[in-house]
Amino acid sequence: MNETGFEKLVKTSDSNKAIRLTGPQKAAILFAELGKAVTDQMTASFTTKQLHLLRNTMKNLGPINTKTEIAVLEQALHYGTQNGLWDISAAIKTDVARRSTTLRSAASSNPSAMAGLISSWLDTAEDKDKDPKEDQ
Repeated sequence: MNETGFEKLVKTSDSNKAIRLTGPQKAAILFAELGKAVTDQMTASFTTKQLHLLRNTMKNLGPINTKTEIAVLEQALHYGTQNGLWDISAAIKTDVARRSTTLRSAASSNPSAMAGLISSWLDTAEDKDKDPKEDQ
């Protein structure tokens, strides 16, 4: 299945259902999940434009179901483990509360890495809006 635009297909581990989220939506869910104490450490890593997009996305997101939240947490855990940012692969197999706590701990110990992941998700919105002629 091909990805279209900046939407990503996120699969949950406990279901075959797929949830279609934009990069900024995933960033907003993860940002909210990390909590203020952790995200305060990251805000300096974002541009003003990214922070504005993040705030607007969070404001317009609406209620998030547990499966969607789990899918975003799993994607963040996988990303960090695969890219050597943190070694928490065992947390992927644990319950949701433990995944969330482990991810918060990883973000606290390496806020710039977590900010990099969130930035990459936010930047997908810029890629969508970018004029293809700019690359030529």
